[in-house]
Amino acid sequence: MLKQTISDHPSASKLPRASDLKRPTLFPDSEMYHDITTRPGHASKFSDWVDTDRPALSVHVVSFDDATLLTMSWSHVFLDALGRQSLLQAWTSVLDGREQDVPAFVPFHVDPAHEIARGGDPKKHVLYHCMLTGIWFAMFVVGYLYELVVHYAEAGRLICCPGPWVENLRQQAMADVLSSGHNEGDVFLSHGDVLLAWWAKVSVAAQQLSSSQPVNIMNATNIRGLFPDVLPNNGETVYTTNALMATSTLLTCGELANMSVGSLALRIRQDLQEQRNPEQVRHLVAWQLEAHNEYGRSPLVGPWNQIMLSWSNWHRARFYDVNFSAAVIRPGLPLASRSNKLGQPSFILPNGHPNGISLRNAGPLIGRDANGDWWMQTTLRAGAWARVEKRFERL
Repeated sequence: MLKQTISDHPSASKLPRASDLKRPTLFPDSEMYHDITTRPGHASKFSDWVDTDRPALSVHVVSFDDATLLTMSWSHVFLDALGRQSLLQAWTSVLDGREQDVPAFVPFHVDPAHEIARGGDPKKHVLYHCMLTGIWFAMFVVGYLYELVVHYAEAGRLICCPGPWVENLRQQAMADVLSSGHNEGDVFLSHGDVLLAWWAKVSVAAQQLSSSQPVNIMNATNIRGLFPDVLPNNGETVYTTNALMATSTLLTCGELANMSVGSLALRIRQDLQEQRNPEQVRHLVAWQLEAHNEYGRSPLVGPWNQIMLSWSNWHRARFYDVNFSAAVIRPGLPLASRSNKLGQPSFILPNGHPNGISLRNAGPLIGRDANGDWWMQTTLRAGAWARVEKRFERL
């Protein structure tokens, strides 16, 4: 425990805080907070988990006089976003004296892939004809390496989008879709759909890509609930390992630039609905197993010269609603002077360790905080952020 307030600490005092923002705002990436959020020698690469006795999940706590920082470290093969949600719910249930609410966890040696793939046919997947193989996959690898060599500098940023601004963006997107002839009862656009469409347009424009450049918007989506027999999530038994797939929206930078936020969000939502259909997921998992046997990797779809924008919506896990109030000894700050409730997070900071694999154009929508503001994180070519900032200033 540090006998000082969080505002007195040289690193922790710089943690982002949103206060009455009127437009999307950039904040520094998580790298600058390593000294306070992690301990020396924490696990950060595959060999740390398989070649040492470091645990699959570790927790690091830093207590100030008026705040507590809680860091969880894990490998992605151990937990996905909704797996972390289940773990946190079980943890807080025990703290609250409700051990009867802790569900059974499906053992980690259980792999549901073959059961899900039963009856699946890779050739029936809607994107099977788009798979990159042979010379086209080799050209994709060359293009990927060319991007990293020519535009070697990259940088990550946190982005905070004020709640009222996001609501207005979503309303405008819905109005645009309805004005194009769709019936209101037939259209649903989530905040995540709209923010993904908006950010795809912003990031592509900021990187000044050619209008003919293909784009693959990859949207990570949960498949729990589609196969309850092998991926239970009923409150009594939960599957916490990776139970997700990526849907793809394929277009060009020119098409993306000419689409409104509403039209692009609708396209993303339609692709998600089509590709997340249980039969399509069966075909996809069968395809993944086949590709691993034949190529030693998962299938990749899209043109060889595509740019991939990867998005993971953590808001579904509602991390800002986690309730650690049972562990609170006393409030750090008066409840009247803050928007988050007792024991609930005021800020969530992701930090990945790609170990040589570029996470450019990828990142999570972290979620909506207690103030109603939306947080996201991503990495772009370093030179693109100045153009993003200028675009934000014009909003």
